[in-house]
Amino acid sequence: MLKKLLLLFFSLSITFFVACGEDKSTEPNPTNPEPEVPVEPPVEPPVEPPVDTEVYHSLIGSGANPALLADWYPQWKAKYVATLQDDINAGITDANRANWFIANAPGAMRVRWNGSSNGCSSLNQNCTVSEGVGYGMLIALFQEDWELFHGIYLYAWGNVERDIVGSGGSYLLQWILDSFTEYIDKSAATDADLDIATALILAHYKLKTMNPELSNLYLQHAKNVINSVWDRLVEGKCSQNYLVCAGSSAMWYKEPVTFNLSYFAPVAFRLFAMIDPSHDWNAVLNANYAYMKLAQSKSVGLPPDWSDASGAAVLSPNGSSKATYNTYGKESLRASWRIAWDYHWFGSEDAKEVLDNMANFVVGQIPNPQEIPKNTFVVTDGSMSTSTTNISYWGSYCLMGVASHPEWFNTCLTSFNAQGYSPTYSYYTHILQMMFAQLMNGLYSRPAF
Repeated sequence: MLKKLLLLFFSLSITFFVACGEDKSTEPNPTNPEPEVPVEPPVEPPVEPPVDTEVYHSLIGSGANPALLADWYPQWKAKYVATLQDDINAGITDANRANWFIANAPGAMRVRWNGSSNGCSSLNQNCTVSEGVGYGMLIALFQEDWELFHGIYLYAWGNVERDIVGSGGSYLLQWILDSFTEYIDKSAATDADLDIATALILAHYKLKTMNPELSNLYLQHAKNVINSVWDRLVEGKCSQNYLVCAGSSAMWYKEPVTFNLSYFAPVAFRLFAMIDPSHDWNAVLNANYAYMKLAQSKSVGLPPDWSDASGAAVLSPNGSSKATYNTYGKESLRASWRIAWDYHWFGSEDAKEVLDNMANFVVGQIPNPQEIPKNTFVVTDGSMSTSTTNISYWGSYCLMGVASHPEWFNTCLTSFNAQGYSPTYSYYTHILQMMFAQLMNGLYSRPAF
């Protein structure tokens, strides 16, 4: 009976995000929006519009295998995506504790996290982290899985909306969430909100013709998030020169300020500039590219996990990288994905320079990319650290070669694809493997802007 009730609610309750958008001329509206006319996600993928081939640098080479994702994606989705009903059936939540989502967004879906801190259990994977929401939306978008995309969107919308008063009108997603029930950590992690807004803008462009109402819904949500990013993570918070804070909690604003270069998302800033002319996102883009190059000048060409205003590797204030802060480690390995994406879509000379700085070191250290070192690199001197690598590092290294080392890149990609999708990996390795594989195997199709 409960399942039928949830299905009924799903058909009636896809809610509208526009009513509580941040208004620059007034205080944020603290009231919850009234549900509008239901907006259904498309059942068929949209027809891809043409791209501007003059700046569209294809990453598809002899090693690419787009069909590979048809095998990997269902495995990832089955392991890491949970619906509200899944969590109720598993006893992770119940109808009383999840009553807000049952009443307002029963079609919401989340990406499971296997962390075991802050009240989260690696056994039942009851938690979701905000980065997984952003990554999950991007993965679903490029697989053209619109049901999942909309389900994760509803999860992001629901968690922001039900705390809109407590957050002071912020549309930044809370970092750690317990199923469809509680907030474990309400501070924001910047990369998640950049990726959520990016995914929504891209969905807007892809659906403009096919489903204008849903397209506009996603666009308005993206604008709400972008305003909060500017107000809380850019404008004078941790830097006066347009560098982006690593998070919204007080520790990220205190001197000496610490930055995370893997949060630098040039594609996001270019898209933000397109839809939000009221803020100088091009200044943000340029400042963060300059900072990336500064950090590379203090190393062998690889960005560290955490760095200070001078670009030097430093410990992070949250204590997450005591042993890896100065390595190309679990944080910074995402940097090449973000920069290669910018090069792929926009032909950026800055992106090429940054990628080549990385590749000049890595290609020299790994002349045969059919095998990667078992340990990560210390960025200050290029020595090996004690931290071990996995398939996500393989993909990260491959992406460094896309601009100027095509033969090396194709060999690396062929070897990366041949590793397959191992069920023994964890959430973080799997989600990065999926994103890197989608980009390198040709699934990052760019809509016309």
